Amino acid sequence: MGESVEEAHFLRDALMENFYDEHILGYGYLVDEAGNHLYNPPKDHELYKRFTESIFCGTPEMVVEELSGYAELGVEAVFIETHQREMLAESVIPHFR
Repeated sequence: MGESVEEAHFLRDALMENFYDEHILGYGYLVDEAGNHLYNPPKDHELYKRFTESIFCGTPEMVVEELSGYAELGVEAVFIETHQREMLAESVIPHFR
């Protein structure tokens, strides 16, 4: 989440740098269609690109709209990067009270 879509994508990419090093390379977080864990996949691997592109990025208004759809489905928890707590508290959470 960012003040602009571009900022949100930048923040996602920064988050993914750390996530890639620890979880993708170290723990084999990605699993292929056969259920095999992928260790050390390159960043241009199709599954990694699909995973990264599946992470929603947007402005607070876009996040409210996206989360509203999930709330209607019964989803009760999502992951939002911790340094965005203030923006989340001010711009998103009030819409769900």
